[in-house]
Amino acid sequence: PGGPASPLAQARLALAEVTESARQAQQLAKRRHREAAELQAVAEARRRSVELDEETLRYAASAFSLEESRRTETLLGSEVEEALLAMRRREEEENAAQRCDVEAQTPKWDLNL
Repeated sequence: PGGPASPLAQARLALAEVTESARQAQQLAKRRHREAAELQAVAEARRRSVELDEETLRYAASAFSLEESRRTETLLGSEVEEALLAMRRREEEENAAQRCDVEAQTPKWDLNL
């Protein structure tokens, strides 16, 4: 004791150092593997979220388009109704004017003869 370590002791020390290094490397590899799995899970969750966002946007666009179609249909429907009412009014006015013309041309007989 006190002198240089025996070759056996040196070999044991080297083996212990190598074993410790291997254990630390294995722990580091496990930690890296766990971190990679977590990152992959986060990436997958984000991908799903993006897909859901895209689907939500498609749905919203479709709903907006449908609502716009309904509004247009309603507007067109009311415009058609207004046009039909205007046509009926014109017809009634023309019929009334024709009645007035006929009445004006009809001789008035003096019933008090």
